[in-house]
Amino acid sequence: MTQPDDEISIAKAYGLPVALTAITFLIAISLGAASGVRPYNLFGIYLWGWAAATLLCLLVAVFFEAMHLALTKADRPVSRLMESVRVRTQLAPVAAFLFPLFLGAYTWAKCSIPRIVGYRWEAFWSDADRLVLFGNDGWKIAHAILPTQAAPFLSFFYAIGWGLALVVGSSLYCVSKSRREVATFFSALMLSWLIGGVCLAYAVSAAGPIFVHLSDSALAARFEPLRAQLLSVLGDKNTIISTQRYLAAGIDKAYATKGSGVSAMPSMHIATATILLIATRRRWLLPFACLFWLTTFFGSVYFGYHYALDAPVAAGIAIACWWISARYYSSGSVRSAMIPAQATV
Repeated sequence: MTQPDDEISIAKAYGLPVALTAITFLIAISLGAASGVRPYNLFGIYLWGWAAATLLCLLVAVFFEAMHLALTKADRPVSRLMESVRVRTQLAPVAAFLFPLFLGAYTWAKCSIPRIVGYRWEAFWSDADRLVLFGNDGWKIAHAILPTQAAPFLSFFYAIGWGLALVVGSSLYCVSKSRREVATFFSALMLSWLIGGVCLAYAVSAAGPIFVHLSDSALAARFEPLRAQLLSVLGDKNTIISTQRYLAAGIDKAYATKGSGVSAMPSMHIATATILLIATRRRWLLPFACLFWLTTFFGSVYFGYHYALDAPVAAGIAIACWWISARYYSSGSVRSAMIPAQATV
């Protein structure tokens, strides 16, 4: 597939992701200085993981490109393959370098929430959730729907599958799509995490049902059955239970580590799932992206990480951020005559 004839320049493709990473870094440094929270072995882990994933996805994309050239008996296959590699790697640093730096800064900023603003909106969101759910709590509805036998599978998806989908999906997208698509995707993802995961997380802070006992003693008894039910259904050694203990222990620590930080409103799990869904809206993967979104939403409520209201708020933010990013990259394009043709997976 050839590149669109209105492809954007490389400089513009990098511009917004670089700016969003720098802004988030400055915010994280400022919040860290105010809270006393410091990053601990944080950025290196993210960088190694995303670099490895991006390299693997690049190799997969190049392999399929080579197979296509061989099967179609294309002219000058070696030179065409080398050109494809050159084009695919132009924005690879966005996934391999920029986003993990952004993610590290986001995690650092998130870990400062309990020390700077606390979780003052817990009662508001828990009561609002019960109001829209006709007097019930979301986790009770979710537990009534899902058979107990299916809970371990859902826990595997939420604890491991979601992260793999983000890392592999975004890395593969980065090395297989046009500059405009890649820039729009990562800009929307970063912007939604910055607005929702940092700005709103501080403005309307809540820890979520499973962590209520750590933030609001008045609500602890209301959500104690959730903790007991999850322990009974999943078992003491389940990944979800271990993760929740890891996150709870990190609230009082003065350092940020990989995957740490507690914040419920809005849900960045759902914001990310929404971005992935929008990115696949015109492709055969759309049904799977819809299922991914629904499973993420259900798991967020079932395991008590989020109130049901966290999802629509996050989805709205993600949609708005995609629209803003798409509008930004719809102008300032260059003509295809200036850019070599690109084949994509």
